[in-house]
Amino acid sequence: MFEHDLRRVRGFEINKMAEDGNCLFRAVADQVYGDPEAYDMARQMCVDYMERERDHFSQFMTEGFTSYCRRKRRDKVYGNNMEIQAFAEMYNRPIHIYSYSTEPINIFQGSYNTDVPPIRLSYHHGNHYNSVVDPRGLTVGAGLGFSSLRGTNNVDRDQVKAAIKAQQDQQIENALLAEGRLYSDLELTEKEIERMVMEASRAEYLKQQQQQLNFRESSTSGAEPSSSAAISGSSRSAGTADRVGEECFVLPDTVLTRSMQLLLAMGFNYIQVMEAYSIFGEDVDSMIYYLVEMGGTGASAGGSNRRKGKAAE
Repeated sequence: MFEHDLRRVRGFEINKMAEDGNCLFRAVADQVYGDPEAYDMARQMCVDYMERERDHFSQFMTEGFTSYCRRKRRDKVYGNNMEIQAFAEMYNRPIHIYSYSTEPINIFQGSYNTDVPPIRLSYHHGNHYNSVVDPRGLTVGAGLGFSSLRGTNNVDRDQVKAAIKAQQDQQIENALLAEGRLYSDLELTEKEIERMVMEASRAEYLKQQQQQLNFRESSTSGAEPSSSAAISGSSRSAGTADRVGEECFVLPDTVLTRSMQLLLAMGFNYIQVMEAYSIFGEDVDSMIYYLVEMGGTGASAGGSNRRKGKAAE
């Protein structure tokens, strides 16, 4: 009776959807894409939209937002008014719900006013949706906004499918480009971190060298003026300089190898890395073992003794 009245008064036909829990999404897919089998795509896009508009939709949920969205993504889970409102906003088309009446019993509005024809659904037995179509003015594709789709009314299914495929291809390409930019940014960030670590280690090394130089100069300037004292002081200064020379491991400017860069990036300071490299070369494992054994100290007298011990081994 309802179907007959709808046809007689409004000229609408009801396209019946499978009663499998996906009926709402099938009906919307039939209205928008002209293909009820596109229901899962419609379902996922609907949930995607709700997640983007979380602040709005979460106000009307009686369960956790994340668990709700996870549940609604599953096959054969019924849709309700929340999803209908999301569809209306997503496609920016009003959605008219007919239920045993030739006038809609409920109207869900889109994001803003538009002259795009509404999505029409019929509601049966309190748990099932069908698609209501106007044979005189098919609206498949209306409101999609795909760049490759031209026109809003009477667009055939092949055009819609081609538009969907073109849009999906574009989304994939955009995702790949974004991923490429992300990895490029990560690589640049890693290189910048390595550069900063090496600069900091180099600065620490130069600072230690300057401190050792200042120490030698202050020791020399404090010598006695008498000849005997000068000789004695000279001997002491020479002895001090020798000891300082042992304690201060001096290397000329060195081109950093990959093993050096790796150890500097691990947090070892410049002078430690240079010392380890002079003993073990490119043997990274031995260098790390040696530096850990040093306990993070610089090139001290104890470190020099350990170096000699290692070299002897």
